[in-house]
This record gives sequence, structure tokens and C-alpha cells, in this order.
Amino acid sequence: MNKILFATDGSNYSKKAHPVIEALLTKWPDVQVIVLYVSPTTLLPTDNKSPRTKEPEVNFAQDIEEETLAVFKPWEHQVRFQTVAGPPTLTICDVANRESVDLIVVGSHGKGAFDRLVLGSVSHGVLNRAKMSVLVVK
Repeated sequence: MNKILFATDGSNYSKKAHPVIEALLTKWPDVQVIVLYVSPTTLLPTDNKSPRTKEPEVNFAQDIEEETLAVFKPWEHQVRFQTVAGPPTLTICDVANRESVDLIVVGSHGKGAFDRLVLGSVSHGVLNRAKMSVLVVK
């Protein structure tokens, strides 16, 4: 195993995957982990006249990055954080393909009410679209 993509949205369901990622990092000391937060909105204003409505999302992404990197501090040379804007399911699969990961790790549900009702629509979508193995942590 060379590379893992851990998709997180900062929810408690995503945080349940932290011990799994730690175990994988310990088991494979050369594995690289990309921690991915997919912002459902664009992080850049469309023009200079636009109000700074994206600032809360940018702050949220930064909070997830700081918290996640603190959890994986013992493996800081193996872990990097990435934020990408787009539809979560497609973006996770696109990044996984572009980065040639061996495994995608996702929580079973996301932070949205809709995700909780539909048994984790993002994790389900990733399971159906990914070209590599997917580990869903419940």
C-alpha cells in the first residue's frame, strides 16, 4: 500500500475513521495519506464586487485541516491536507484517480441532514464510482 485518500467533512462520522487511519499509518510506515476536505461551494469570489460570503467556508476548511493534522502529528511526514471545491462524491473519486491512491477511506455518513437520512449518500456514491478499494468506517 502506497497511498491512501481519507475524505473528511469534519463530522463525528469522519472522526471515527481517525483510529483506522492511525492503524494504517502504523502498519505501513511508508504509506502516504492525503486528507481531503471537499467544499461544496467555491472558495474563491467570482468577482471583486462579490460579498465575502465564502469566508465561513474557508474558515471551516482551515479548522478541519488544523484539527486533522494535529491528530496525525506523529505521522506528519506521511500526511498532507488538501481542500478542493466541488460535488463531494465526484470530487473524491477524481482526486483519488489523479493521485493514484490504493484506498479511499470515508465515514459512513456526512454532516448534512440529507446524508444522515440516506445512509451516507456520499459514501454510497464513492463506493459505486471509485476504481479502487473503498473502506467505509461506521
